Amino acid sequence: MDGSPLKQARLAAGLTLRELAQKLSRLGYGITPAGISKYEIGKSKPPPSFLHAAGRILAVKPAHLVRSPAVTVDWLNFRKHSRLSQRDQNQIKAWASTIVEKQIALQQLLFPHIRTGFPKPRPCTSHEDAEEAAETLRRKWGLADIPIESVTEALEDRGGVVVEYPRHVSRFDGLCGWADRFPVIVVSANVPDDRRRLSLAHELGHLVMDCSRVAPSIEEHLAFRFAAAFIVPAAVAWRELGTKRKSLLPQELALLKRKHGLSMQGWIRRARDLEIITQGHYETLFRRFSALGWRTTEPVAFEGHERATRLKQLVLRALAEGIITPSRASEIVPGIHDEMTIDAQGKVPPTELLKLPRKERRRRLAESARVVAKHYTHSAA
Repeated sequence: MDGSPLKQARLAAGLTLRELAQKLSRLGYGITPAGISKYEIGKSKPPPSFLHAAGRILAVKPAHLVRSPAVTVDWLNFRKHSRLSQRDQNQIKAWASTIVEKQIALQQLLFPHIRTGFPKPRPCTSHEDAEEAAETLRRKWGLADIPIESVTEALEDRGGVVVEYPRHVSRFDGLCGWADRFPVIVVSANVPDDRRRLSLAHELGHLVMDCSRVAPSIEEHLAFRFAAAFIVPAAVAWRELGTKRKSLLPQELALLKRKHGLSMQGWIRRARDLEIITQGHYETLFRRFSALGWRTTEPVAFEGHERATRLKQLVLRALAEGIITPSRASEIVPGIHDEMTIDAQGKVPPTELLKLPRKERRRRLAESARVVAKHYTHSAA
């Protein structure tokens, strides 16, 4: 038996072997961490009683803990701060893998002959190579030189799987890899859209550039250069700023951020990289940003559309065609019934309420009871 689904579910829940054993003990199921480890590596076969107890703790169906994974992800790059713990890294990878598996399974079911629009990685060893890689990809994807409305949509429309990690992990930036022939990018759901766009483009750079001939630190610089060039190509930067400038005003940078979705600091860096401004003025601008507190929070926000929607779209299509059941749809995208069954007044029809899973029905009924009780108390007063 393949024990990886059990381990993946445990890691996705953020639990160690000891912590899972302790939680099982509280449910009355006694087992050692070593015993669980044997189940995970396939040395022993877990009994149904263990699967049911572990399923309750890990919030998955018991059958999911013993099935062979349909897809595995080959993670290529983990962009993070050095202090991001190994435990957090494992949790992010395991959680993302479960989402990737669900999305790819639906994609292959609904579109068995789908092909991605991602090119074969091209060798890159210099900043010029990274610029060329970004411009070539924009041409291939038909993006011309206009601002990209949504980097997320550009990736999803070409077969990429974008996963938004919902938990707040301040030291996590991005992660990428391949699941069979499908490219995968994981980013934080808790950052502003301009930062998310840059992270998406950065991870895209890792996927389409072959930087195997340079050191990892150099590869990171090239990925950042690719990201900036993908969002704002050199020709666009020269058109917006000119080829040579003595100075840049914050108000101008704010307008460009709102137009192109690249941060004000990103524009400053782009201007320096393209030799539009001198190194001296670059440093002067960053000192000013630091003094004003803008290095952490810039004075204007970019309001974009950087939200992954492909998985939800696939679930709704499969549900409409009767390929999956409503309960399965809720497993894949929790809360999807909220968007489908709530009427204009925010109420759920009784017939639809009966179709919801028991736990969800109880939650809604309890919430309704609280609302009624509050209204009754207020009226009586």
